[in-house]
Amino acid sequence: MIKLNFPSYIIHLVNSYLSDRTFQVKILATLSRIGTVSAGSPQGSILSPLLYNIYTHDFPTTPTVDVCLFADDAAIIAQACNPDMVRRYLQQYLKKLQSWLRKWRIKINVGKSQAIIFKKGQYRNRLRELKLFRNSIPWVRQVEYLGVTLDSKLTFNSHLRKITCKFKRTLYTLLPLLNRSSILSLKSKRLIYLHYLQPTLTYACQIWGCAAQHNLNKLQILQNRTLRLILNYPRFIARRYLHRDSNIDPINERIRSLSRTFYDNVSMHNNPLIAIQSTSTTTGLYNHPSHSSSIPSIFNLDHPPSFAENRNSTLSPLIRNQFSPPLQRKRSSKSFLLERNGERNDVTHS
Repeated sequence: MIKLNFPSYIIHLVNSYLSDRTFQVKILATLSRIGTVSAGSPQGSILSPLLYNIYTHDFPTTPTVDVCLFADDAAIIAQACNPDMVRRYLQQYLKKLQSWLRKWRIKINVGKSQAIIFKKGQYRNRLRELKLFRNSIPWVRQVEYLGVTLDSKLTFNSHLRKITCKFKRTLYTLLPLLNRSSILSLKSKRLIYLHYLQPTLTYACQIWGCAAQHNLNKLQILQNRTLRLILNYPRFIARRYLHRDSNIDPINERIRSLSRTFYDNVSMHNNPLIAIQSTSTTTGLYNHPSHSSSIPSIFNLDHPPSFAENRNSTLSPLIRNQFSPPLQRKRSSKSFLLERNGERNDVTHS
């Protein structure tokens, strides 16, 4: 905070907030002895994410990779003409990252780190595993980042299957409130669907909304069944009447509306690093392109980082290649590094 020129009174306040902290454990009427908290901040504190962001504001970057940080998740993306070059860029970056972690005494869980290549064609040669702190990072066929499952072909099949299962579990839980014998009004049932069920189907649709139409149709089928349940309509009633009588848009229209709103808001964002990301994403998403052209590869590693305001702190390379018109895409390999569940062993104030 001193290096960032924070006012002295704020530095002293934060120092007092983090210093000389103790804790006790209580089980029934028994109290443990008082322990000392040598690092970290109080559990559930609203200042914790902000302090962590300040502490990791200098997360390392290099010209050959893009760093994407959000809370305690991080992705490192590298792009090159072939996977071997991608691996080289990533390994070079990991060496720099390793030095930074040692300097600031950040402990990461390398065992949760994974690597993945996103590429249209098959890569027959087996890539050597990446190394971080003498631990190997395996190459996998799919990874999960911020709740979205990314497969090596970016078809989002695995993610949509996960959405389907989660929707069915939630619907089963709410079934007593939505079934035909429920005493709730149609208005109440509709609100339950809009606030608890539909968000399950549309979470992060700005990213996977370009999936194949036959996959999106599966989500529409789930909505159709739920609307028939809410409206108490038989199976032979056409879909257009379900949407008309419930005043709920079809899934495709809902995805398009959410995506348009999201990218419009991004384009008008006050932060220029965020606003610039919308320049090459919206057209492709609205037109719903296919995956027939070259798709980059990505690599994922799991570690502790945070949100840092650097030059490319979003998933823009992935989104840009995924949603841009086919003629603008270039054949390339891209690598993606995910990191989470890390913690610092100590806390400093400078």
